[in-house]
This record gives sequence, C-alpha cells and structure tokens, in this order.
Amino acid sequence: MASSLTSPSCDDADAIDLFSAEASIDLLPLQSRSNSLQPTIHTDFERERKSRTNDVRERFGPMFCRYKASVTKMQKIENSITIHSTVGGDDDDDDDINNIETALGGQQSRRRKVNESIEIIKEKMMRLRNMEEELAASEDRRENLHWLCLKQTSLQALGKIQRYSDQIQTSDLDHRHRIAEVGKEKNALNGKSSMVDELLAQNVRLLEKANDAERLEKELANASKLHHRKEMNFQQQQHKLDEKVAECNKLELQMKDLQDSCDRLKKALHTQEERDLNFELELELVDLKGFQNGHLYSGKNSLKPTHDPGTSPSIAATEPLTLSWTESSITSDRIIVDNDDNSTIIEPSLSVPIRVMNRESIDSDPFVQNLMAKIEALTRENAELRHAKSPVIAESNPTT
Repeated sequence: MASSLTSPSCDDADAIDLFSAEASIDLLPLQSRSNSLQPTIHTDFERERKSRTNDVRERFGPMFCRYKASVTKMQKIENSITIHSTVGGDDDDDDDINNIETALGGQQSRRRKVNESIEIIKEKMMRLRNMEEELAASEDRRENLHWLCLKQTSLQALGKIQRYSDQIQTSDLDHRHRIAEVGKEKNALNGKSSMVDELLAQNVRLLEKANDAERLEKELANASKLHHRKEMNFQQQQHKLDEKVAECNKLELQMKDLQDSCDRLKKALHTQEERDLNFELELELVDLKGFQNGHLYSGKNSLKPTHDPGTSPSIAATEPLTLSWTESSITSDRIIVDNDDNSTIIEPSLSVPIRVMNRESIDSDPFVQNLMAKIEALTRENAELRHAKSPVIAESNPTT
C-alpha cells in the first residue's frame, strides 16, 4: 500500500510538470500575436487592451498560485514517503510514517481529487489560453475598426478642409490686398524708423557740440580770468617798478648830492690844509720877526702884531697857539669855505668836526672812508636796480 501511495503514475507526473510549467509563466501584460501594424497616432486602445489582459491575470493569478502550492506540497509528501519506504528507519521514523498515513487519511481518494483538480486546472488553463487568443483577435479587430474610423473621420475632415479651402480661396484676394496694405505700412514705418534713427544720431551730435561749446565757454572764462589776473599782476608789478624807479631816481639824486657834498668837502679840506700851511708859515715868520726884534717866543704868551717899516701889519696872535677856532668853525651849522675863486659854499647837512690834516691823513680818516663806502654802496644798489628793471618788465608783459 505504501508503494502504491508513493509511486505516482506517469500521467500524474506529466500533469504536475505541465501545471508547474504553465504556472511559472510571468504575470506580465500579454502582447498581440497578430502581425498587424501598431497604431502610432492613438495609443489609448493599446493601453486599454493591456489593461484588460492584466485584469484577467489578476483574477486568475492567485488561484494558480494556490494550486501550484498544493501540488508542491503533495509532491514533497510523496517524496518523503518514497524515501522512508525504500530505506526504512527506526521507531521514530515509523511513528512519523504512521502520523503521515493518519494525516493523509485515504490517499487514494485524495489522489483522485488531485488528478481531478489537475484536469480542471488544465481545462481552465486551456480556456485561459483560448481567452487570450480571442482577446488578441478582438484587439486586432478593434485596431482595424479603429483604423477604419480614423480613415472615415479623416475623409470627413478632408471634406471640411475642402470647404474651408473654398472659403479661403474666396477671401484670398481680400487677404492679399490686406497683405499689400500691411507691406506698404511696413515700408512707411521702416522709413519713419530710419528718420527717427537719423534724428537720434543728429541729436547725439548736437549734444556733443553743446558739450564742446560749454567746455569752450568754460575754457574762455578761465582764460579771461587768467588774463585779467595777469593784467592785475602786471599792473601791480608795473606800479612796484614805478615805485622802484622813483626810489632809484631819489637815490640817484641823493647819491649825486652826496657826491657833490663829498667833492665840496674834499675841496674845502684841501683849501683848509693850504690855509693851515699858510698859517704855519706866517707863524714861523712871526717867530722870526720876534727873534729879530728881541722878543722871545713862548707858547703861553699871545701873539702881537708887529709893524716893520714900509710893510703892512700881518696876522697877530691874540690867543694861545691852538686849532680850536678852526674846529669850532667847522662844527657849526653852516660851514663857509673860501675857494681860490673867492666863492662861498654853504653845506647845512654836514656838522662833523674836521681836523687839520694833510692829504694822507684825509684819505685815512674814518669819517671819509665811511662816507666813501656809503657812496659806493648806493652806486652798487642803483646799478642793481637798473639792471633788474628791464627783465622784470619783459617777464610781466602779457603780450610776450
């Protein structure tokens, strides 16, 4: 009995293999088996066909899975029974086998049920395959009908298009006239746009000229200010030069007066020196005459005039022999010098005491040397002013 239970027939094995092979098919959307062209314009029909096929798969898919699981379980049980019947085992194995036999509970009836269920599954799978083929054929017919509908609608659309084209041909002349008018308006607008561009360019040039004119006005204003400033500077320099010229002329006059005063002073000194020499000679003559008359000359006694027979009285010494009278006469406010020409020179500005001295002592006198140095300094300053006058005028002249 165990061998009959564990040795399935060849038909059952083939049915199980066929069922497992059919059940291992992927539950993907089925494609059409026809060789017709797929529509490229409308794809909604193809999507609907695939969705219906997927609905069929979804309904029968769980049933296939349950049948496949039951067949797999039964095959495992039969394999285990076969292994235990051929090999044998311990008491535990016998207990397992007894448990399996009690669990099966009438294997023959169940095998008949399994065979019947396999047959039912085969029939259902065949029906499913036929349904798929019918569905593919119906989809092909649906596509053909769709193409026919498209053709009919295209013909109707062509008729409408023909009618529309007739209407368009009737209004074509109006459109052409309108196009011509629009072209003329476009040309006019192009001409106006070119004129506007020219005006804009001219406006830009005028703005540049206005900016140049403003810049020139500013430059002229700056130049006029600079010219006015130069004129003012020239006038100021001219005024300063006039003042310097006046001062130079004044210095020349002062120098000339000083030169004349120096000349007169030198001449007066020479005259005074000659007079002093004459006075000394007269004193010597007086001494000689005093010795001749028997009088002794003493520096403490005063000189008295003597008269020779047949001669006029000469200078008499009534004071001690000193030169105080010459110094007092020179240091007075007015110096009177008698020249050889019997002319009188009055110099009120010189009130300096003059000593009786010879030519060498006059040249070495500090007062005369100081006066000569002052005259030379004034001469040098006058020459410098005259030399600096001409370049300053040439530099301040705006025309140069």
